[in-house]
Amino acid sequence: MRLTHKIIPYLSGEAFSNGLKVEFDMDADDHRLISRLEWLERICKNKKIIHGGCVDHSLEQIEHKLARNKWAHSRLAACAARCLGVDKNKAGIDYLSHTLGYRDVACIDLIDGDCGVITATSWDYLVLGEILEHINNPVEFLRSLADRYRKIIKAFIITVPNAFDEGNQRFAKYDVESINSDHRYWFTPYTICKVAHTAGLAINSVRTCQNGVIKRRHPWRNWRLARRPFLRNGIILIAHT
Repeated sequence: MRLTHKIIPYLSGEAFSNGLKVEFDMDADDHRLISRLEWLERICKNKKIIHGGCVDHSLEQIEHKLARNKWAHSRLAACAARCLGVDKNKAGIDYLSHTLGYRDVACIDLIDGDCGVITATSWDYLVLGEILEHINNPVEFLRSLADRYRKIIKAFIITVPNAFDEGNQRFAKYDVESINSDHRYWFTPYTICKVAHTAGLAINSVRTCQNGVIKRRHPWRNWRLARRPFLRNGIILIAHT
């Protein structure tokens, strides 16, 4: 889906409303219920990509996700023409390299570190999966990345949790918030566009997605999420540098 033209001035601050009804131009794919990893595979297939934050939260989580074919880096590395995994977690990068056998990985701080392995070539995408909600200042973070890599990376793929997730609404009915304790933010399709635009990126498209596996044993839920894309728990934004 894409933002309608009349919404663009609100991203830049040229227009203002304290009750803006944000509309998107939908296409057929917006009503297909596809998991976050399936969407990323579709977008990154045969592309040259950098996977930022490839290590995940812990080595135990990597093993757990690998056993269920849900570890993002393994899926991206299998479909991309080249997938460079970067993370500032040295122990994690050593584990990926020495234990799991991934050679195209590097311990790099994308903002301040030596990025010679990145600047040595050009790239289609920088994938930032489930990162912004952990960052204290996501606008400044994206602006720094865009300024540093604008000439060599065509676009950023950003995934974030969706504040409209039907699970959030279900817990809220009981005065409970269910959240990853390290998260600073929830996003909506509009607010992630606002953040990216403010950081100097050009919005291409937005998708909503479902994290995890789409389970066939829940046909009613799947039908509802297919019809109501805003109720899914994830958002994918593609923004050009």
